Amino acid sequence: MVELVDTLDLGSNARKCIWRLIKNEQDNAILSIVNVGKESVELTIKNSEMIVFKNKINGAPITAIPRIEYYDVLFVEELKN
Repeated sequence: MVELVDTLDLGSNARKCIWRLIKNEQDNAILSIVNVGKESVELTIKNSEMIVFKNKINGAPITAIPRIEYYDVLFVEELKN
């Protein structure tokens, strides 16, 4: 199970990100995250296992707390060992 948490949320009920999760043929989660807010956000990607994530666009590993600018997209894949 994967959970996204906005680490810059200061109690606002406004939705800042829209995200969808699908599974690929290798049963890895593919996350598409779009920041629809008016400011940048920092997200913590939590999962029940120690799974590494990579950026699907440039292949770089995802940091523990990625920052997404407003109207930006983050497209990531989990990499299971």
